[in-house]
Amino acid sequence: MADTLVLDTNAFNEKGIFHFLASYPGRKVLPSVAAAEYYHHLRVQRAWTVAKFLSLLRETGLTVEPLDVHKALAAVEVAGKDFPGDPMDALIGAHALAAGRVLITRNLEDHPHVARKRTPADLMAQGPG
Repeated sequence: MADTLVLDTNAFNEKGIFHFLASYPGRKVLPSVAAAEYYHHLRVQRAWTVAKFLSLLRETGLTVEPLDVHKALAAVEVAGKDFPGDPMDALIGAHALAAGRVLITRNLEDHPHVARKRTPADLMAQGPG
């Protein structure tokens, strides 16, 4: 069974990631915090609409996962004193703390609290499953 992938916002900067995600057999989670960050970028830089963004989510099979109180508190607990430094990274990473989940990020060092993490390039080199 394929791992559940949790996508950091910066994972979408990797060439070929959308094609890879569309063929990945496992669950693909986009934390709501990352969805907001990425949509903001697309809206400002490329004048995307909500409809176009939602279409991208459907095409790639991404599920936007809400930040619930348990994930929010886990982010604070595992980040410790580092939480105020970059709470967005801690909140995104908290989605990957559940068993069977792997955080996909271009900045591995931004998530010291997440044990299972990979770069998008490494993930794509491995193949879809």
